[in-house]
Amino acid sequence: MRLLSLSAEAYNAPLRGLWETAQGRSEVAYNVRASALLEDGSRGRAEVSPRSYVTGETQDTVLQDIAGSADRLCGEDYDGLFAFSNALKSLLPDRHSARALAEIVFFDALARAWKVPRCRLLGGACQEVKSDLSISIAPPDETARLAWDAFDRGFRHLKLKVGGLGVEEEARRVLAVREAVPGALLRIDANQAFSAEEAVVFIEWLAGSGVPVECFEQPVSCTDLDGLAQVTSRSPVPIIADESVLTPQDALRLVKAEAADGFNIKLAKSGIRDSLEIIAIARAAGWKLMLGCMLESALGSSMAVHLACGTGSFHYIDLDSHYLISGDEDEQDFVQDGETLRLKRPE
Repeated sequence: MRLLSLSAEAYNAPLRGLWETAQGRSEVAYNVRASALLEDGSRGRAEVSPRSYVTGETQDTVLQDIAGSADRLCGEDYDGLFAFSNALKSLLPDRHSARALAEIVFFDALARAWKVPRCRLLGGACQEVKSDLSISIAPPDETARLAWDAFDRGFRHLKLKVGGLGVEEEARRVLAVREAVPGALLRIDANQAFSAEEAVVFIEWLAGSGVPVECFEQPVSCTDLDGLAQVTSRSPVPIIADESVLTPQDALRLVKAEAADGFNIKLAKSGIRDSLEIIAIARAAGWKLMLGCMLESALGSSMAVHLACGTGSFHYIDLDSHYLISGDEDEQDFVQDGETLRLKRPE
């Protein structure tokens, strides 16, 4: 299928409130949207939310990379996604979010050209999945209020952002959530905030307090493979690598080192092809899989919902960023009912 045009534009999306993780605060998501046109007239749309602390990219670099590679990509005939992905990797070998954006928009256009839903092209395993809702770093009282609000809206799995406040203060926040919503299951995400020893102390405290924790995500720096392995070996709950895994090669390295129990896949860091390969590695190793997001709107979340439903591979779903962004319901090709994300049936 010949690609006729590929373009990108900045999309600055105001958040509904202050969003804070161990990596900083955000009030606006600085995203990039792309459009693609194929020779049969089929058009694709896509969005990514580049995060510099994950891939080293920004909104500006993604825009520049798409603009700089468009002329070399357009006019060529591609048999399918993998052929297009090969061309992208030769042009943008270390630009993960830019490659992901181009892959997703091409795949979206290709699915429309073939008149096959993206979910079905990715396996067609199911039509709906259940997502958690993430809770920003905040004082204990505010954390508890946010957790109750999420629970009241139908979310039974909550992802609590931690880090930067010290182990004792984070423990108070967890206890506040447990008291506010005793029926919720928690997923903890440190975004690289702890040392290995701090992480072990915190995890042991969670276990000793009887807090129902499903998994603990990226407790230490993404470059501290030994520390990640140390935490994993001592943790009674699954350790999920996020910022440590961008590529299939990263995934293989983590498996070989027994440095985690699972991977958090995000399209903005791995794209479609590498995500499928990481899924295969996790399945072969018997590891768990989480599907996450950055700060994408509903348009950006759409492809991830199709990946989740298409493969049916994920133990944990964390597709909630569209909840944080005002507007854009018109871009949503899935229906949300509490924690359930359900694909709209194709016409």
